[in-house]
Amino acid sequence: MNSTFDSLKKAFPSEISADVEFVLDRLDLKTWISPNAPFQVQINAETLEIPERIYHNKHNLEVAVTLTSGQKEILYCLYSRHHNSFVRKECLQKIILSPNIWVAPYVIQSVGEYMLDILYIIQQNLEHLNRETYSAFLLENPGFYQRTKQHVTEYWERYYHRQFPDPEKYVGNKILRFMDEISGI
Repeated sequence: MNSTFDSLKKAFPSEISADVEFVLDRLDLKTWISPNAPFQVQINAETLEIPERIYHNKHNLEVAVTLTSGQKEILYCLYSRHHNSFVRKECLQKIILSPNIWVAPYVIQSVGEYMLDILYIIQQNLEHLNRETYSAFLLENPGFYQRTKQHVTEYWERYYHRQFPDPEKYVGNKILRFMDEISGI
């Protein structure tokens, strides 16, 4: 196994490691840029290290036709961290309604990003999210959630304060209010 394989394996709970390995074995993980800047979250007291960005070929998504639904979620979670925002958006759309708690950090991380199209996908699906799953994840990861909130504020201030002069109308803040409500934070 190579270091990229090992680092990507850490992005998921050990309880699904067989499926993660199955997916990773089918991907071309060669790239001149390694996955970078992993962020850490807890899932049932297990630390996951999820890459901020991956730079692997988007054609790896073609293996999805050979995977089970759970394995597809693993693939789409990874590619929701892709350097290309269109790939991230496509993959986010495929995982957002998953009830699996290990999908939640990939969705929440997307809330703290600058792409309005990605934020609108999340906003459009809020009422369909598994509230128990997201609440449990947020309560176990208050530091991660606080950083996400900071990113939302920073992106509003930097890019969207003219378009949304009232920060309460900014889509990122609407999503955060929903997350606050379901988690009681």
